[in-house]
Amino acid sequence: MKAPKKISELSKSITESVSCIEQINSDIQRAETASQEAAAIATQLGELSRERAERKAMAFVNKTTADIADLNAREEELERASRQAIEDGQAATIAIGMLVEKRDGIVVEVEQLKQERRGLTVEWLKQLRNDAINRYIRVLGDIGEPLADAFAADRAMHALGAGEYLVDRMIKRIRVADFAVPHSHKIQRSDVNIEIYDAPVPWLRDDTLGDVETQVLADELRKAGLNITLA
Repeated sequence: MKAPKKISELSKSITESVSCIEQINSDIQRAETASQEAAAIATQLGELSRERAERKAMAFVNKTTADIADLNAREEELERASRQAIEDGQAATIAIGMLVEKRDGIVVEVEQLKQERRGLTVEWLKQLRNDAINRYIRVLGDIGEPLADAFAADRAMHALGAGEYLVDRMIKRIRVADFAVPHSHKIQRSDVNIEIYDAPVPWLRDDTLGDVETQVLADELRKAGLNITLA
């Protein structure tokens, strides 16, 4: 009971697409980090500017010269880093938009693949179920043969005074039993004016079940010297 190859192929495509989505998410995180670095440097430059202004203000109050050489050196270093970071950040922002668009497209494709796989799987399972029900019905049909043989033997035993129509009662009970055959697999009777559906098991409604086997068995017994009449 092997699943269709197409289902496995669709599952493989889904797995590959999901892996691609995960990689895109990772790339988006890297791009966001680059964008955040540019913002962080801009914040540091702003803090340096404020600190320089505070030192100049303090020097003005104290009538001294503000010592801002270290701040200027740090600012030059940050500005160099900022130029690269800002460029990288802008590129990252653009990349994020492209990556998100690409990811959204793949997400749609994955959903379509899943729907296709589900539909294919359901159809396959329906076929499996239908085949299994048909096998079940064939088994029900096969039950008629041993019942007919047993019924013939039962009749012969009764003719010899050793039977009690055991199988006859069995058959009567079986015929009113519910074999749980789905309606979709039943057949409509053609000899009545109302809609009646029966299980496609001919012997269930065959009033002559066992008659042929009974005649054959009677002939065999006669050949063996038992001249009996079977009912």
